Amino acid sequence: MRRTSLLSHSLPATLLLAIAACGDSSGGDPATFSSATDLQRQRAIIAASSADAMMGYLIGSFAGAVPPESQCPKVAVAGDTITATFDCTDDDGQRIDGKVTATNVPPIFGESSTYDPTRDAVITFEGYRQRAATPAEEMAFDGTIRLRPDRSIVAELDAQLYGIAVTTDATFRSAGELVSAAEGSSIDVDGLGRATIHGAWSLDDEAPAGLMALQGAERLEADFAHAVDGCVPLTIDGNAAGALCD
Repeated sequence: MRRTSLLSHSLPATLLLAIAACGDSSGGDPATFSSATDLQRQRAIIAASSADAMMGYLIGSFAGAVPPESQCPKVAVAGDTITATFDCTDDDGQRIDGKVTATNVPPIFGESSTYDPTRDAVITFEGYRQRAATPAEEMAFDGTIRLRPDRSIVAELDAQLYGIAVTTDATFRSAGELVSAAEGSSIDVDGLGRATIHGAWSLDDEAPAGLMALQGAERLEADFAHAVDGCVPLTIDGNAAGALCD
């Protein structure tokens, strides 16, 4: 079965296709990719591709769908705003801390009398963390994701995945199947540094396309158009630097 594009098909049409955030010239030191670990490079590419923000949006959307009688999280509704407060252990035995607030977010199931597609949908994380046995297995989000009526998303987000925190402050827009980052879009990888995002790409895992470039002290490029068997070739300042696989 064909697995569809992460950006253009994995969410309902109302969520798609791009992620936007006001790019900021401030941040950490420029990233030196040649001295980075494979995992740091992977996290940089994942965050720059919009995956952190897309995952955060999904989590926020599901938090908004929690039934009112739930005890983990506890839910408060005020107009078109749903606040899910965790600091509890769910039915599966997982400890989750923090708060998720969803305002004017389109429902995952059914319809909503309060959702207005002409207004921004906003999800805010405050100290949200899914606890696990090791830091590498935990997931944490802080910040805001804003879905605009033009189908872009503003993401001012700190996300920890695979034990590495990344700050995303970027504008992603789509043109057909390709996603690109607006000028000034950036990520800042903990322990690695900051890089601006360039290029246009598609993460469709059966038909990847385009190229993503991250410009720090060096230029890391992920050539999705020449992926082979799920592995995307990487270069640093034009020199081969392995591949990002699956």
